[in-house]
Amino acid sequence: MKKFLTIFISVTILFLLIEVFFRLWFPQSLYSITTAPWGFKHIPNTIVTFYEEKPKWGWGQRGVEIEYDWDGCRGTNVKWDRGFNILCLGDSWVEDMGSPENNLFTAYLEHYYSKLYFEDYKNNKPVNVYNAGHYAFDNAQELMWYEMEGSKYKPDIVFLFYARDTASPEYAYIDQNGLVLTPKVFTPTQRAYRTVVSLVRRKTHFGSWVLNRLKRLQPVDKSLIIVGPDSPPDIGGFRAIDAMIYQRLNESVKPGILIMVNCLNEWPEEKKVFFEENEIRYMDLDYDVINKCRRQKAIDITEGNYRPELESHRMGYRANSAVADMLIKYLKKENLI
Repeated sequence: MKKFLTIFISVTILFLLIEVFFRLWFPQSLYSITTAPWGFKHIPNTIVTFYEEKPKWGWGQRGVEIEYDWDGCRGTNVKWDRGFNILCLGDSWVEDMGSPENNLFTAYLEHYYSKLYFEDYKNNKPVNVYNAGHYAFDNAQELMWYEMEGSKYKPDIVFLFYARDTASPEYAYIDQNGLVLTPKVFTPTQRAYRTVVSLVRRKTHFGSWVLNRLKRLQPVDKSLIIVGPDSPPDIGGFRAIDAMIYQRLNESVKPGILIMVNCLNEWPEEKKVFFEENEIRYMDLDYDVINKCRRQKAIDITEGNYRPELESHRMGYRANSAVADMLIKYLKKENLI
């Protein structure tokens, strides 16, 4: 027993020393996740620190505190029982773990929209903008999350931020009756295992580093990749399954309005035709403006005006306020404000 206790204490001290080393010299981004029918969700009312997707060596690195609200999404104290509600849906482009809360484009959007709403219409109802971004979500997960969670907020407008077609057969497939969603069901053993993994990822830097190394060793299951002549034909430039997901999401959002936002490029003509045929609104982000914001970073560094709190994980330095402005301009152009 004494020998066992000695070994246990020695291992614990060794782990603590390694953990301190990682926190000081090689910090890892921490994640707060738990199981959900759509794969995972963030644990409500938790705070973690994000550094980089690819950790870097160095002393005194500055992380960003990520706070998840009562529903496991970024932002706090959203009141959906009254007011004008906007929901921004997407993956890491929306969640933007590299930005503090007040630099999220959803925070700017709420501020800008509230100002217009109050000044133009003298309406006492608040404007709520909800950040429903989840890093690594595919569009099947986004649809599933909206139908199971997001729809309860009855949003007036839903912005879906599009980066690529990503519907995985793990969450959706097509049969003779059309689109079928496949919510995940976890066994008690799987839940217990994922609870332990979640605790490690949320609390320890060394443990997170080990889990990241193990994840890279996992082989890709190519049986999940649907290709070849048996695949349904494309619809409007989208894979059939992705097109069906957007059609169903558009119906689920009604009487609210779905707006597809292209995060990377301009929408090609065939996809514009698809949107118009299905009465789905769409817009592009203006990358001339975004790149101008990014170039401002070098100027600010040179002039000593660099503000790290204005960095964005996806959009770039100072770009989040510009993105919010683009959304406002689109809403005004479409007479939605």
